[in-house]
Amino acid sequence: MSADSRWEPGQERRAGGEDFNVVSRILFFLYALRMFLASPLLGFGFGRYGDHNMPFVGEPGGLWLARGGNPTEVWHAHNSYLHMLAETGLLGLALLLAFWAALYRRLSALSGSEDSRFRAYALACRGLVVNAFVVALFGHTLASPSLILPLGACAGLALAASRDRPGA
Repeated sequence: MSADSRWEPGQERRAGGEDFNVVSRILFFLYALRMFLASPLLGFGFGRYGDHNMPFVGEPGGLWLARGGNPTEVWHAHNSYLHMLAETGLLGLALLLAFWAALYRRLSALSGSEDSRFRAYALACRGLVVNAFVVALFGHTLASPSLILPLGACAGLALAASRDRPGA
């Protein structure tokens, strides 16, 4: 595997030596960045990161969308933000971040509850959101059901329970 600027998922990916993990992540990051820069507003297509040999329509640097390709193994950029930028562009990432920011703000508003146990639960839910965003720097966790489903369930329970609480 080389650091060729034309590398894409599905090409040879074996790197020897003890730096395999670092080298492969750099290639994934660079590929995501290259694809984002080719179509910054809307990305090149949701769910297309792992495809290779994709034909594109449009103009690189503007609107450049994949309209086919050969799916490979499940690939991701090892960084949710770069992955979302590549697939959905600035618009998609902005919508995703707006959703999580609104959830975090709503959970923060629950900190004013008179019930200390409920305040602690709301604080724990906020901590789960912060954890998800930190871990998203090193994996595609914002699309991982093993993280998002429990986090969504905990936050959803907090929001549902807050409807019946005075001062929440």
